Parts: sequence; C-alpha cells; structure tokens
Amino acid sequence: MSSSYRRRKNRSIAGVLGLLVVVLLVIIGFVLLSDSSEEIDGGPTASIWGDEMLGIDSDVDEALQGYRNILIFGLDAKQRSDIIMVASINKETNDVKVFSVYRDTYMQLNDEKTYSFSGGSAQYDFFKCNHAYFKGNATVAVKEFNRHLDMNSREYIGLDWAAISELVDEIGGIDVNVSPVVQSLTGGKIKHSGLQTLNGEQAVAYLRVRKDATAVQRSERNQEVLMQVFRKVTSMSKSEQLEIFDTIQDEIETNMSTETMHEMLKTVSDLNVESCDGWPYDYDVLWQDDNSFYYYVPDTLESNVIELHKNIWGQSDYSVSSTVKNLSSTIIKNKEEKVVR
Repeated sequence: MSSSYRRRKNRSIAGVLGLLVVVLLVIIGFVLLSDSSEEIDGGPTASIWGDEMLGIDSDVDEALQGYRNILIFGLDAKQRSDIIMVASINKETNDVKVFSVYRDTYMQLNDEKTYSFSGGSAQYDFFKCNHAYFKGNATVAVKEFNRHLDMNSREYIGLDWAAISELVDEIGGIDVNVSPVVQSLTGGKIKHSGLQTLNGEQAVAYLRVRKDATAVQRSERNQEVLMQVFRKVTSMSKSEQLEIFDTIQDEIETNMSTETMHEMLKTVSDLNVESCDGWPYDYDVLWQDDNSFYYYVPDTLESNVIELHKNIWGQSDYSVSSTVKNLSSTIIKNKEEKVVR
C-alpha cells in the first residue's frame, strides 16, 4: 500500500504547528538576548563550527551562523514527541520562521544503536522520528534532526499536554468551531459540536484528535487555534505574560535557563513570525514490511533538505552534507529492498 502527497508553500501562513507554537512564541524571545553556554544532558552546546555529540556538521554550522535554530517537542505521557517544530530566528532581523516535522517521518533514530519496541522483539534502526525522544533522550532527538535536516540546533524545549491545558485556561479559553466528527472523537471531553469556548482540557482533546484527517490536514485545522492564542498572548501586558510563564514553567523541559526565558518576554511582541509548511515536502506513505504501521518516507531526503534550506534559510544553491547524502541513499535502498513498501 502506497500513496504520495505533495505540499507547496503558497502562502505566508500555511501548515500550522498546533497550539504548542504559542507557548514557543511566549518563550522564544528569551533566547534573543542570551548567548550563554547552556548544557544538554550534561554536555556542552556552545561549541562553534560543529558538535559531534549533537550531530552538527562543521560546514552546516558555519553556513547557519546567522540563525538560532530551536527544536520544540510536544510530548505525550510516554515522552514521544507527537508535535515537532523548529523555530529559526534570524539574529540580525528578529524574523522567525517556524516549521513542523511530521511525527511519522522515517528517520534513523540513532547512528550508534538500534532500538526494540513493546509488542515485539524486532530491532529498528529507522523508525518514526517521534520515538527518538522516547527511546533515547533530548540529546538523541536533537541529534536526529540535526543529522537529517542539516541543522545546527543546540537548544530544545519539551512541553507536555499539561502545559498546553494550563496555558489555555490562563488566557480564558479558545473559541473553536468544532465539527461533529471531531467532537465525536474527543472521548466526551467536548459535549457538542459548533462554535464554542474550549477550556484547557477540551483544547487538548481537540488538538489530539488524529483519526479524522491526515497529519497535513490536522496541521491546517489547527491554524485558527495558533493565531487566536498568539493574538491573545501578545496583547497581554508583560506582567501578565510573565505570570503565564511562571504557571507553566514546571511543565517545560529545556536546556535554556529561566533567566534567559524571562528576558525573552520583553521582546516577544517585536518578533516577526511566519509559519511555514510541514516537512518533508515530498513523501510517500509507506508501510513497515509486516504492514503493522506506516511511515512518511521522504522522496528523497536529499531533495527535501535542499528545498528546506532554500525556503527557511534562503540558501538557493545549497548542497547537502555527506551525512544527509548517505542517509538519503540508505532510505532509497530500504525502499528498493522493501524494508518499507
């Protein structure tokens, strides 16, 4: 079973990244004022021109020196990153581009070992990218995306659904026109369809519905939520924004300091934010060889990374790293050998 999809960025705000982006926007300005060296799982993150532990290629690092790329993970109870986003900040202009990575994207979880999963004894090298955080840790996940997207991310934010629920309650809820199909899939959390104000628990139920649409369609459905909450948060006073952050900060996993985050609130309203499409742009929906689950398999990884660097970082003549080239070749080989089909 196989089907292909093509996504094109034909508007300034396209595929949306879910409500977690809003938390990011409330937090992200902190980073603009700090170049301090932090640590990720005990390791340094301030090295320049490469960082092997985080999968950062030296040439990629130098080429992206004008940007600060932050990974944002929306975590479920098992620490699977069901929402994955990258916020790329232009250090000179304060322009921010935010794009999502589809949770089912086929990636090598770790370049050092394979993982087994509950329900079977099979060992996996490549799997759904959202399991890197779950089977490894933040370092493994950051390394995974740096290696596959040719990035130089050294900072991450991990948020669970409790943080989202608290945020929605703090801003007085969100107004959403809930379809009958979505309402029926919220486990009774939303009592009726139609336009209504959702509290935190209901908003989380709304965002977590997955059976009614593809990942792409779900992202588009959440666009209204993203913009609504962003407008609410940025219209608040600085003291109100700080109060919200203080409420949810215990639910945030990050290698950025609280002081850095507090400083960010002073500049969040000045950021020029543009949401971009989800990634990968070209992919096949292919199944594991035993038909037990499917992946979004980039077609090809190399061409998707080239297009990403053109769209996000303005590199019109980008050549991928040897790591991406090798990963891309391996993915093609796996398709040919029917590891995924």
